[in-house]
Amino acid sequence: MHYHAPATLRRAVIIALALSPAAAYVSGQQTQPATQPSAVWTTQPVDGVVWPHDPPQPEPSPLLKDWSRPGLSDDDRDAIVRHAIEQPFDIMGPQLFEAMLSYRPLFASCTGPPDPTRPWRDPKAAGPAHQAYLMAWHVWGQRLSPRDQPDASRVVLALLERETRQDARLRLIGEMEIRAWHPDAERVLAALANDPEAALTVRTAAARTLLRKTPINTHLATALQVIALHSQTPSDYLRSRAFNDVFNQGNRLFKLSPANKRATLRLGFKTLAALQEDDYERGYHLARQLGFIIKRKNGFAPDQDDPEYRGERGLKPGFFADTTRNALRYYAEHRDTFAPDEK
Repeated sequence: MHYHAPATLRRAVIIALALSPAAAYVSGQQTQPATQPSAVWTTQPVDGVVWPHDPPQPEPSPLLKDWSRPGLSDDDRDAIVRHAIEQPFDIMGPQLFEAMLSYRPLFASCTGPPDPTRPWRDPKAAGPAHQAYLMAWHVWGQRLSPRDQPDASRVVLALLERETRQDARLRLIGEMEIRAWHPDAERVLAALANDPEAALTVRTAAARTLLRKTPINTHLATALQVIALHSQTPSDYLRSRAFNDVFNQGNRLFKLSPANKRATLRLGFKTLAALQEDDYERGYHLARQLGFIIKRKNGFAPDQDDPEYRGERGLKPGFFADTTRNALRYYAEHRDTFAPDEK
């Protein structure tokens, strides 16, 4: 026997959606998104979240308010979720997204909920608002599965085009990269990556996604320009992190054109060379990334079985620092091969 949502619950869902400013601007009835308080989002999974208390949150979305009201039973929530999954995503998607931004997890448990298909039934959920959050997250995920559906991806793209909040932009770009790619996304992400008014974290995420979802040489110059904007000082090696993030592309890197490969290695080695010797350990991952691009065996890392590098609890710090030294030694010997083409 299937449980059906009471008529009052079904009406509440429909009313909440109809009154949603977010739904209005996706459907074209409103030119600007409604102003919502900003929230810091997390990439951690939310289905196993355990909170010791309800943390302070911005004003919740209408949908979250409706789904977290007192008196809802687990069966009521099950019925609401089933009903929401059946609604048009161009109406439902914006509300779900606002709900996920309104109430987000602080940390996730390792075990996950007892029933991952209905995480809002987890007895460790931190109250009705958290249960509503998990409901919204579940419906959002269901509607974006399978990946890259044109209708659902179009809604995600429309949200990104109208979004101004940094945290919201990052989450939407992440969704595009993982499961909501749309053919028009390249145009939108290229504009964001080149927008001097956009947050640098957003531009970096846009550049990374462009390299991953389009032919890797197409937007390579933009990606390098964005990475170079990050600071690289003894106290703040953000450029190294940005390089590793953007060029975490696996074997796609072997499709770089010769000129683009030289430009990538040139920026990467210059970034590595800016490290102070006392901080060579922090260059380990960048050195390994550069070694991967040039197909260097072990990515400049020394033999980890060498007794010199073995400690009681694993590898000694010298192993990581020597990886950086090996990469810089290679750079000193081959610097001329990374010179740009003469025009």
